Amino acid sequence: MGKAGARLPWCPVAMVTVAMVTSAGCPRTLYRSIHEQIFTLPETCHIYPGHDYCGHTVSTVGEEKRLNPRLTLSLDEFVTVMDGLGLPRPRLMDVAVPANLRCGIQDDVA
Repeated sequence: MGKAGARLPWCPVAMVTVAMVTSAGCPRTLYRSIHEQIFTLPETCHIYPGHDYCGHTVSTVGEEKRLNPRLTLSLDEFVTVMDGLGLPRPRLMDVAVPANLRCGIQDDVA
């Protein structure tokens, strides 16, 4: 999703989503980001997930809208499910979020 709040006036042939890291791990922000930004793109727009544990390497906006079991929930249901997972804070969250907000550009560490 790149820069926070960025809106695309066109649909790229493909796009990479890093929504969870971009949203800094907040399920409410994640849900809104997906529904208010990604889901406004054409349904045929390709999405390449940053990680998928079932081996899926590509999807479309339309497929995610219809078939993603978490994204078909209401906002409150989504937050309850995500908070209930009990996932630990990602080890590199404080590095990954700022890097994603700068489109992956990291400060030189010398």
